[in-house]
Amino acid sequence: MLIGLELGGSFGQAPDWTIESVQGVSQTAEASGVDFVIVPDTIAKPDGTSGWPDATILLGFLAASTQRIGLIAATSTGGHQPYNLSRRLASLDQISHGRIGWCVTSDQSAAEDAAFSAPIRMPNGNTPARVAEFTRVVEGLWHGWDANAVAMNKQSGQFIDPSRMHYLDHQGAFFSVRGPLNIMRSPQDRPILMLRADDWPDIGEIADLADVVLFEGDVPPHGKAKHLRMIDAAAFTTEQRQADADGIVLRIRSPQEAETVLQILSERPGRQFATIALRSRLEGSA
Repeated sequence: MLIGLELGGSFGQAPDWTIESVQGVSQTAEASGVDFVIVPDTIAKPDGTSGWPDATILLGFLAASTQRIGLIAATSTGGHQPYNLSRRLASLDQISHGRIGWCVTSDQSAAEDAAFSAPIRMPNGNTPARVAEFTRVVEGLWHGWDANAVAMNKQSGQFIDPSRMHYLDHQGAFFSVRGPLNIMRSPQDRPILMLRADDWPDIGEIADLADVVLFEGDVPPHGKAKHLRMIDAAAFTTEQRQADADGIVLRIRSPQEAETVLQILSERPGRQFATIALRSRLEGSA
């Protein structure tokens, strides 16, 4: 059974989340056999909260201080361009040796719109159509290089095999992106792509791209993706079994809650320690 943690709550100073406590929880989760941790992202400071650091930057820090655990950035399509986000995630996947994923979110607050000098709620909104196109461009750019595209042939002087490099040449309603990325192919083929079924009434538009679907209600029938049920950590016990899911993701609201849950997880019988590549872990789960 796959087990993940989703961090949430306030970030700033102890007892809330800090850089050090996020690092400590990630390291303890890895030692407890947790498969991955999802790090939230807020582009601008919402009223009444402290916000979070850039998730992709934080993942780089966590990649250097962990060895096996998967690292997922819950980053919105609203405040980014697909090429830049695709490149950052691909770079992180190289740094972490294949442990990176992207949890697609479409949240866009008024504070985030204002931070980018954008009209409130975007001219046409961060609509399902825009989110779907954004996601397809990000995923398509990850396939710009075949596994053996870098020839490095000293005898012929050939550095790149052009037949193994592919331009995306995307022309859509919202984005025009030529590609390819200037980052070689991911160690795990491409970063893991994760969707939230309960946030996506129109998830079917990109369900074929999903490696993982998170859900809370009924199990969504989304192809070959792994389906993981979201559970509040406060309600978790090791006796819980999810016959209708491939695993669980525990919502963690504070470092203190994380400590309690990870103690329970570390004592469960038959726990398995993660292999390095996140994709191979997903494909090998029963």
